[in-house]
Amino acid sequence: MRIILSIASTGKAVLSKLVFLLLQKRVLNYSSPNVTGTAKRINKILKHTGGQNYLEIGVNYGFTFQGVKAFVKTGVDPNKKIIGLGRNIFHRMSSDSFFTKNKISYDFIFIDGLHEYNQVLKDIINSLNSLKLGGVILIDDVFPANLQQAAKKYSSLTEEEKKHISEGRFSWQGDVYKAIFLILELFANKFKYATICDDNHYQMMIWDVDKGNTFFLPSSEVITRYEDDEYLTSLRNGIPKKWNSTYLDKLV
Repeated sequence: MRIILSIASTGKAVLSKLVFLLLQKRVLNYSSPNVTGTAKRINKILKHTGGQNYLEIGVNYGFTFQGVKAFVKTGVDPNKKIIGLGRNIFHRMSSDSFFTKNKISYDFIFIDGLHEYNQVLKDIINSLNSLKLGGVILIDDVFPANLQQAAKKYSSLTEEEKKHISEGRFSWQGDVYKAIFLILELFANKFKYATICDDNHYQMMIWDVDKGNTFFLPSSEVITRYEDDEYLTSLRNGIPKKWNSTYLDKLV
């Protein structure tokens, strides 16, 4: 009886995996109507700029990645969960390791990795230095919808919340906003930027980056200054005016 139950349990697990893979294949198909809003946004920008070399930091299951239409797409994620197709290139490593080795410049970089202040700050600096002239950077989840989603560390979330994040049922937005405050104070005169508002999902777009300079990570003293949770309090009244809140159709 135990053997039969074990076989039945294994069969259910295999069937569940097959169903997931089939669903994933259907959802990730370019012609699928389920292309994410972010992928549509990126495609609109790529069509406007003519960019064909795309980099995504933080791929997860790849729902956005597969919906993006670019000639060459590169994904970076230490825990890749999708199968590469066509000209897709995957680097199963941290973004820090990737940028240390990277020698390529990109037309478009989407930053959607670990949503913790120190990490996303490094991702932004490295992306600024890896962008082609005329390229665009899009940073995800720059404005938290609530205090729960603004939890500073991934480790501070419950196991149930982490499970929901992996399944796409909970949007953990972390403290990305602190990195935005910092880069706008230090580098706002070196590029154009705007906060794109769409269905209560906020992303920052950076373009026309001054390629005459190399961007460096600020000192630990400066970084520590933005660790203060007081910055979250300042967001209670909405997007700061300096963040240039707008809609994508006004930009392209």
